[in-house]
This record gives sequence, C-alpha cells and structure tokens, in this order.
Amino acid sequence: MSQWAEAIDELMSEYPLNLLLELRTIASSVFYYHLKQLMAKDKYAEEKENIRLIFHEHKGRYGYRRITTEMRNRNFVINHKTVQRLMQSMGLKSRIRKIRYRSYKGDVGKIAPYIINRDFTATRGGRCRPADRGWRRSCAGRQTPPVRSYRSETARATGTEPDCSRHRSLRGTGHSF
Repeated sequence: MSQWAEAIDELMSEYPLNLLLELRTIASSVFYYHLKQLMAKDKYAEEKENIRLIFHEHKGRYGYRRITTEMRNRNFVINHKTVQRLMQSMGLKSRIRKIRYRSYKGDVGKIAPYIINRDFTATRGGRCRPADRGWRRSCAGRQTPPVRSYRSETARATGTEPDCSRHRSLRGTGHSF
C-alpha cells in the first residue's frame, strides 16, 4: 500500500489528487496516512544498526536471544521480541546447527579377564535358574513377593514344591488364599 502512496505522490504534480485516488479506489485519509508513514524516520534505526553490527561481529552465530543479551550489555533497553522482529525484517538469521549430546566415549577403562568360567548349560529342565526370582504368581493367582533363593532351592531339593492343582479348582468358589 505504501508503494501506491509513493507512486501517487510522484504523479500529483501532473494529475489532480482526486482522479488518482479514484483510480486506486482509496480514501484520501488512507493516502495521507501512508504518505506520513513513508516520511517518518525509523524508530529503531540505531537498534537495527547495532543488531547488524553484533550479528556480523560474531559471524552470524548469534540468534535473537544472545543479541538481546549483548544489546543489554551495551546499555540498550530492548525486548527480545523486538530484537527478533527487527532481525526478521532485516533478514538476519543465525546459522547454528543443533548438535546432539553424545555421551558415548568408546571403551573406557580395563575389561576384567573372565576367570570364573561358569557353565550355565543344564542337563535337565529346570536345573539352571537365576538366584533372584522377582515377583511371581502364587497358586491363587495373586502376585507374591520375591522368594529368597535358599527357600526355593530347599523346596526343589527336598521335592516339597506346593501342589497348585487343589487351589486352581477352588479359585472361582469364593475362597481366599
């Protein structure tokens, strides 16, 4: 719209203003508003110059947040949103690619030699079991806390594992176990 106001301002010397405004179909108040905007000096001229200076000082690596901080260090009172808007209008955009954090550093330290040579192959089923059993289901279908390994090993060694067939038959009858 301001380009039209500039063109009408140049043509006013050759043609009457009413004719030019009719051709463009704008009101005279709108024309004078845009003409005034064109004649007004830039409110943020000094800030724009400093933003451009800081941006190029740091080789385009500073975004609007760091530029705002640097402007405050240079005694400018300016909001970060204003700096962001001015940078967008000037076409300044930092070219920082995001670097992901990687904590992996390869093989660190010494790997201990394998001297135990434990054999975990079972000759029959149920022979090779871990010591920490974790939570398991009881005969009644409830979760029971972890069983200490010496109890389960003792029960397995003596052959006194619980018989769950009786409990499974009573499960739906209302008995609590």
